[in-house]
This record gives sequence, C-alpha cells and structure tokens, in this order.
Amino acid sequence: MTTTSEKAYTVQLALAQFNATGNVQYGPLMAGAVLITLPVLAVFLFNQRSFISGLADGSVKG
Repeated sequence: MTTTSEKAYTVQLALAQFNATGNVQYGPLMAGAVLITLPVLAVFLFNQRSFISGLADGSVKG
C-alpha cells in the first residue's frame, strides 16, 4: 500500500481490509461492495444516452 493512514484509504482498500483479517465476514463485505457500486451505476443510468452515443460516434469510420 502507498498510504499508512487509515483516513487516506480509498473505499477499495477499506474493503480489502475485510479479507486481510483471515476471518472473512461476507455479509458486510458484500454490503460494502453494493454500496460502492450504487453511485457508479446511478451515474451511468442517468447518462446512459450520452455514453452510448459517444461510443457509437467514435466507432464510425470517416
């Protein structure tokens, strides 16, 4: 890890700490993974039209 301060951990590093203990509690680990995924999914669904049209525009040969 590049940081030693727990306050500077990213969410992914915080979730990785669940696995580092050796006794993995899958309930809190999966709940955390879902909570991390929800904002990204919400942004995608809100801007889905823009993302798809940008991909389609970039794939057309000139």
